[in-house]
Amino acid sequence: MKALRIVQIILLLALVGYLFWINTSGQWISLPYLIDLPVGIVLGAGIFLGWLVGWFFGQMGTWSKNRELSRLRKRVADLEKLEPRVTAVNISRDSETPIIPDRTVGSTNPRATSEYENL
Repeated sequence: MKALRIVQIILLLALVGYLFWINTSGQWISLPYLIDLPVGIVLGAGIFLGWLVGWFFGQMGTWSKNRELSRLRKRVADLEKLEPRVTAVNISRDSETPIIPDRTVGSTNPRATSEYENL
């Protein structure tokens, strides 16, 4: 067992023991619109409802992350099926000047040619 799970079990057993100890004390609480209840039952119900609300809102975040994860996995699978649209540039290794694929040598645009072409 993982250490965290062991700690959770110990805390749960301590909580059950505490609630049993309080329940045997003989104190009762009078709640409006309800019957008189022992303190242990009221505390136990409050702790359980608090845990339930926290678990529910935690699961809502997990569910949305799982939906996004499955959507992204499907998108990656769809993109892996596509053929690559990039074609290989025919590069000759015999020339001494390097070929830069995104620039043309005879372009009129001053930014298209490199200052290193004349070296």
